[in-house]
Amino acid sequence: MKRTFFLSLLAGFLAVGAFAQSKLTEHTLALDNPAQPANADISQLDWLSGRWIGQGLGGNVEENWSPPQGGAMAATFQAFKDGQPQFYEICLIAAQGKSLVYKVKHFNPDLTGWEEKSDFVSFPLVRIEPGKAYFQGLTLELQGNWYTCYVAFKQKNGSYREEVFTFQRAPVRPVAPLMPGMPKISKTPLLLLGTYHMSNPGADQFNLQSDDVLSPKRQAEIEEVVDKLAAFRPTKIALEIPFGDTAILRRYQAFLNGNLELRRESTNKSDSGWPKNWGIQPSSLLTCAWAWILTLCNRWWPQTRQNTGPKWLRWKRSARERSR
Repeated sequence: MKRTFFLSLLAGFLAVGAFAQSKLTEHTLALDNPAQPANADISQLDWLSGRWIGQGLGGNVEENWSPPQGGAMAATFQAFKDGQPQFYEICLIAAQGKSLVYKVKHFNPDLTGWEEKSDFVSFPLVRIEPGKAYFQGLTLELQGNWYTCYVAFKQKNGSYREEVFTFQRAPVRPVAPLMPGMPKISKTPLLLLGTYHMSNPGADQFNLQSDDVLSPKRQAEIEEVVDKLAAFRPTKIALEIPFGDTAILRRYQAFLNGNLELRRESTNKSDSGWPKNWGIQPSSLLTCAWAWILTLCNRWWPQTRQNTGPKWLRWKRSARERSR
């Protein structure tokens, strides 16, 4: 797609060779024979539809993709740095013969265009796989609720450098209240239990000793909690991990496959058994920052403490007793 501040870097990615595709950068390909793009249907990119927020070019980025309709998908793209808009894009993935082509038009913050009125940057399709699309010089790769966009930018010396844009699927922004007579949309219930660090030397207010999460006692307690929570039939789980860390998805998949040995550090996610026992797939793992969890707790506690105070205190006492 994306992204540069100099129009000269948007030159086409053309190469001539004996093969249908060759590497431009580590994660991008070139279409060596422009007359032979890959066959594909727009429905194969349905996973791209929705709102995505992320980081790239040293700032924040956001994309909003429409679902496939009429043989095409359209999107808006925004790039911000230090809170200020840098540029905008209108993106289109559309059918071209039996293949697909990715088209982009760029705009300055004042909406003056980078390209001429009838011009746009075009990326023909080189190869497509489930959750992955290689356009010429531009690769889209899905990993659970994240997707990464790799873009090859041509340098003055003829070489290419690769820029990486990391996106996380985000909820759609709130809309205006429904008009009278319109059906109401049911809200997804959120079960907030609390938080627990799986590696907490000196950090547990009830147990100041280093906690061995892999001890038989702790593992039995975790299994007991997992069994009780299964009654709620959870469909998604929020994990506290650094923004852009897709390695957790690979580790969880390895755990599902029986190829990951659990360790005691929290980054290993010794609680992987929770989603596994509930049949949660990597695509249903949600990632969030600790600040989001703290904000949610701060909003929830003042509204509920009047009604649930005694239960909350009983929970604290039982937690203290279990930790001794």
